[in-house]
Amino acid sequence: QALPRLGSQVTILARNTLFFRDDPAIGEAVTAAFRAEGIEVLE
Repeated sequence: QALPRLGSQVTILARNTLFFRDDPAIGEAVTAAFRAEGIEVLE
């Protein structure tokens, strides 16, 4: 999360969703937090 704050463009490639082996709500929350920070998440 530090890189976008410093002005870099960050993209995360996720095969399914983030933390897909855990509770789906965790992955959704983390994805939402990343997107709120300006990180692009491609699923």
